[in-house]
Amino acid sequence: MGILHMPILTLTTDWGNRDHYVAAFKGELLTRIPGIVPVDVSHMVAKFNIMEASYLLKNCCSYFPKRTVHFIGLTGSEEAKSETPFVIVKSEEHYFIGHDSGIFTLLFGETEKEIIRLPLNKNQSRKNINSALITTISEIFDDKISSVFSREVQLFESYFARPTFNSDSIGGSIISIDSFGNAIVNITSALFNKIQNNRTFHIDFRKAQISISRICTTYDDVEPGDLAILFNQDGYLEIAINRDSAERMLGLRLNDQVRVEFV
Repeated sequence: MGILHMPILTLTTDWGNRDHYVAAFKGELLTRIPGIVPVDVSHMVAKFNIMEASYLLKNCCSYFPKRTVHFIGLTGSEEAKSETPFVIVKSEEHYFIGHDSGIFTLLFGETEKEIIRLPLNKNQSRKNINSALITTISEIFDDKISSVFSREVQLFESYFARPTFNSDSIGGSIISIDSFGNAIVNITSALFNKIQNNRTFHIDFRKAQISISRICTTYDDVEPGDLAILFNQDGYLEIAINRDSAERMLGLRLNDQVRVEFV
C-alpha cells in the first residue's frame, strides 16, 4: 500500500448517523483501498458549520501518525468561489482533503502548507464526486501525487468564522456544543491573555443575559448546578454548568455571540 503499512483515514462530516451516507462511503473505501482504517472524528457536525468541524478536527489530528489522511465531508454555508473547490492540503506530514469552504484557513492559519486544487467540478453529482475523492485518497496513500503540490495555490478565507478584537474587547461565537452540553467559544486562552494584559474583565452572553468576571480552573470550582467559565483542555473558552447542561439550562445555541470586555 505504498509508504504506509496501515493507511489511516479520519472522517469529519455533517452527514449524520441516521442515513446510509457514511456507511456507503466507508463501504466504497474498504472495497477500493484494501487495508484502510477509517476513523470517525464526528458525523454529527452541525450542517455546513466549518467552525465546529475545524474545532473538532484541529484538536485531534495531531494525535494521529504522520501521513494520515483527513477527509472533511461538508461544504460550508458560503457559496464556493471556484468551479473546482476541492483541494488537498499537506501540512506537517498530514494530508487533508475536502471542500475549500474556508475550513482550511481555520485549521492551519499561517502554518506552512502545500496545496493541490483537484479538477472536480462542483456541479457533478455527489456520487461521482465521492468516487473521485476516494480515487484521490488512494493515490495519496500510494504516494502518486507528492510531486504536484504547490505553495502558490490560494485557499478561500472565511472571516466570518474568526473572532474579532481590539485593545479593549474580544467578540466571539459558540462554535461547538459537546455531548455534555458545554458550549465552546472560538476565543483561545492565548488571545484572551494577549488582550487582557492583567486587566479585569467581564464576559457577556447576550442571548442568556448573563455577565461573569471569573475564569475557573475546573468545573468543580463552582457548586453543582452553577455556571463555570473556563479554558478547556484544548485552550478554548468554554461555558459549562457543573454536573448539568449549559446548552439546556442557558438556552445556548451554535453561533450565539459572546463578548469579553476588559476594564
